[in-house]
Amino acid sequence: MCTIKQNFLKFVLSWLLCFQVSRVSATDLWQDADSLKDTVGQGFEWDEWTLGQLDGWKYLERFGAFYPWSDWIYHLDHGWLYPVGEDLGSLWLYSLKLNNNWIWTSRNHFDFFFIYKSGGFYFYDSTSKGELYHDFQSGEWMLWYQLPEIFPQDHSWQFNTPPTGMALVPQGQFQMGSVTMGESYSDQDNDEEYDVGEPFDDSNGNGVYDNRRGYEDEFPRHSVELSSFYISQFEVTNQLWNQVVDWATSRPDKPEEQRQNYRYEFDSLAYIDYIQFANAYGKLETAYNNYQSDPSERNKSAYDSKRVQLDNVLSAQTQKVQEILDYRVAHPSYPVNYVSWSDAVKWCNAYSEMTGRTPVYHVDRGLAGVYRSSEKNSIAKLENGYVKWYADGYRLPTEAEWEKAARGGVDGKEYPTGDSISRYLENVDTPFNEGGGPKNVGSHPPNPFGIYDIGGNLQEWCWDWKADYEEVRGSFTLEVPTRKTKATLAVENLGTIETISEIVDQLSDAVDTSALAGTILVSQDDSRLKFTLKDADSSDYLYVHGLDRNAINILGLREKDSSLPLFIEAIQTPNGVWRTPARFDLALSTLKDGTLQNYSVTAESPESGKVMTLFTITVQLNNGLKEAGLEGVVTAAIQGDRIILRLERGQPPAVFQLFIDEGNPMSSVLGFQDGQQTLDGGNSSTFSAWNNIQPSMVKRDIHGPVEGDRRVFRGAYWEFNAFHSRTSSRSSHHSFLPSKNITFRPVIGLPWDGR
Repeated sequence: MCTIKQNFLKFVLSWLLCFQVSRVSATDLWQDADSLKDTVGQGFEWDEWTLGQLDGWKYLERFGAFYPWSDWIYHLDHGWLYPVGEDLGSLWLYSLKLNNNWIWTSRNHFDFFFIYKSGGFYFYDSTSKGELYHDFQSGEWMLWYQLPEIFPQDHSWQFNTPPTGMALVPQGQFQMGSVTMGESYSDQDNDEEYDVGEPFDDSNGNGVYDNRRGYEDEFPRHSVELSSFYISQFEVTNQLWNQVVDWATSRPDKPEEQRQNYRYEFDSLAYIDYIQFANAYGKLETAYNNYQSDPSERNKSAYDSKRVQLDNVLSAQTQKVQEILDYRVAHPSYPVNYVSWSDAVKWCNAYSEMTGRTPVYHVDRGLAGVYRSSEKNSIAKLENGYVKWYADGYRLPTEAEWEKAARGGVDGKEYPTGDSISRYLENVDTPFNEGGGPKNVGSHPPNPFGIYDIGGNLQEWCWDWKADYEEVRGSFTLEVPTRKTKATLAVENLGTIETISEIVDQLSDAVDTSALAGTILVSQDDSRLKFTLKDADSSDYLYVHGLDRNAINILGLREKDSSLPLFIEAIQTPNGVWRTPARFDLALSTLKDGTLQNYSVTAESPESGKVMTLFTITVQLNNGLKEAGLEGVVTAAIQGDRIILRLERGQPPAVFQLFIDEGNPMSSVLGFQDGQQTLDGGNSSTFSAWNNIQPSMVKRDIHGPVEGDRRVFRGAYWEFNAFHSRTSSRSSHHSFLPSKNITFRPVIGLPWDGR
């Protein structure tokens, strides 16, 4: 009987022989695993490795990088996998990352997975580094951390009673963003600002345009649906910070010979007055270079002066760091400050480990390397895919979680304390000369969820990168290229609109207040959006681009939708497999000047034994179109049970024609016929959305945008006035820089409960 390890070895070798794309030799497939043992859990930045540096690691095209370890393998994107199976053409993998699921695949089916618990097939996008999956049951793409909403889950770890010092925020919807909308206006010159003379909605009859109360990044207000979570009732105190840091930097729970491998590194104080240091160092460097090129007395004097200035900055930093450390000891119940975002994240992991919970933040998508150390230039690489969102450990709240907790279950209020805020309700609006400054946590009354100081004392780090709420609007650009006119349209609160007709009405209003006013008719065709260009001639057409996620998901639009006579549809359902390269020609002639362009396309045959699906056919076709120079011009896509070739951009053609030589296997495989063509039918002035409108698609479990260099912090601090203390106010800061005004409070996230 073969062992599991031997089975997987044979399985991988068979893939290597089949694909002939391995980047390591078969004789080198298994190596000593000591290098992995030395790096797992130490915060090693695996994403910075190159394949040549993956000592002991193996790489298989499309399957990715993995390391054999006893009966398990560790996959760089998928984490720990346990392979089982005697049949080398059929393999079960037990995945810890994908919610303890059994997953089935085979050499002929990969990149398709069958998920045992859900009983359905999912397509894994191997270019996404373990992030994206396509659910064939729902027809949606999703990120891996959304999978627990689909797969049956183990709820056994959930708490019968709240963790000590934490309050439960219940699952459900809330309204996120500023509650004071102000009046709308017609932006006639498209400068995105109100100008005197532009029509506005004088809702209060005062004859003066009343602007929004709040900054632009607080709008639009929108519905968000969150699973339940626990949040600390108090900001992290100096005493708790010190207790966890002392434990994390010494690791008394580990044998002495292992402690160095598991210690945390906190570097916030190394960046105190970082800007002053950087400026002083830059000036010293310039003075040094000048002195090297011209060793005059003047340049030497300048160099000596800048060196003294840098020494003074370093001395001041050392003194300030000691003052901060002394302050933390002297005020144990004050909220900790001068903590960077990255140190707050590491502290949450350390607090989890110290209390026997599962760390949330990792340094790899496989979720094996715990995030325990960081450098300024690598912090931004900590992304959503590195987070074990539904573990029982501590983490920073997302922006949405923080705001829902701050509102306390009471909607429509500007402040965490209700319609107003004052120094008697929160620690705000008190300058130093009036006795202001941080206070002991819990010095003011809690909000309805039992959370203290969330509207004052200090501001608080959130997980998210800083980004606008634009994607919740449903925005896109509609253009008439032949008339050189276009407008960016947006429907605010799109996720809360419940009917198709209301969406159509709001889009019509958006068109009527844009540069396209009077030229575009918005209507619905069954359940699809329909755009019609009025008084169009044969050369006119519409074109949509710049779609945000909600415009795609809710409005049914898709990137590069157009009213061009765009596609050729297969005559019959594709059938069969081609064994040799299949060649065909495409001809495009334009209305503008009748120019005829011919393109020769070659679609390579699929790998031997590859199971054919419409998806794999379109992949081969798109590869061929790319090689022919048609990438982004013509694409292959799936429509029902057919294949279509779709023109994406360019002058509207008079003819879009496909030629297939007699006997070419492409005829039966793709279902196209020789000479199949589409003609300009005089209907270039109208197009309908690709998919049906789906109203009321509320955003669920927001985990923040996935890129940027500044992290969000929320709330007010002791010196803020009422305007800056609003619940919806948002700020951001570099992730490696500490601030005297920013602290944090941890949360424990719970999976979505659909039971």
